[in-house]
Amino acid sequence: RQMKQKEFVVRMFGDAISERMKELEMTKTDLARVAEISLPTLQRALEGRSVRMDTVVAICYALEVSDDRDFWETDYYKPALDRI
Repeated sequence: RQMKQKEFVVRMFGDAISERMKELEMTKTDLARVAEISLPTLQRALEGRSVRMDTVVAICYALEVSDDRDFWETDYYKPALDRI
């Protein structure tokens, strides 16, 4: 069950990146350049695959995501994954 939750969170991150890119009218090339990451690394994040924490931080900064933004709110929430 732990793995399912991890996969779910990573997938949410990929979806959230895509949504924010659309809001900012940002291409993958734009985001990779601003975040100073490679296109293959960005693609891994968009696909919900594992990326390093510093990559996550760089992407968030590049997307101008701050603590007061509902960046992590998605339509994919599944309460069953949070049950202990």
